[in-house]
Amino acid sequence: MIYILMGPSGSGKTAIGKGSGLPELVSHTSRDMRKGEVHGETYYFVTKKDIDKMNKAEFTEYAGNYYCLSTREVERKLEDNDSVFVIMDRNGVRQMKGMYGDEVRVIYIDVPFYQLAKRLYKRDGFKAAFKRVWHMIKTRERKNKEIADYVIKNSDGKLNLSIAVFGEIVRLHSLKEIEWEQTPSDEGAYVKSFGDRLNI
Repeated sequence: MIYILMGPSGSGKTAIGKGSGLPELVSHTSRDMRKGEVHGETYYFVTKKDIDKMNKAEFTEYAGNYYCLSTREVERKLEDNDSVFVIMDRNGVRQMKGMYGDEVRVIYIDVPFYQLAKRLYKRDGFKAAFKRVWHMIKTRERKNKEIADYVIKNSDGKLNLSIAVFGEIVRLHSLKEIEWEQTPSDEGAYVKSFGDRLNI
């Protein structure tokens, strides 16, 4: 199963994905490596010609650079693991569902707007935070939860709970199997079946 985590910048997608212990699908990019990034962990840093030659599960171009997820990366990781995760936007979700169909589950990471703005300001400073918030509003990012199979509300102070909920989703593997079950958390959150939505 391929779990796609999506949501606005600052929602905690990366922390939840990595906290789950699932292997991450690593994309290729033609952009230059930045300080602190690691080849094969952050991205595979390659050339545009390299990407042109690849069989792609997903592809996008941003700011003159190529980004793609190769089919080889997906197949290699799924050979050794039942489930993996990847962080993508709406366009990536569309491409992945077109290629892998029912093997894809989409999880939207939601955060109250004021908490998200506060996180971005603290992390990036006012100017960058303003740009990210404006981009989120302009692109109607929060509407993307409508195409998700699950929604996890990662409010402030709830990261460990959100990771546990994601783990529970992976364990249950299918919405059809989700009944009323208490998640492994002292805070007593619940996972429930309700159409095709999971709201915590």
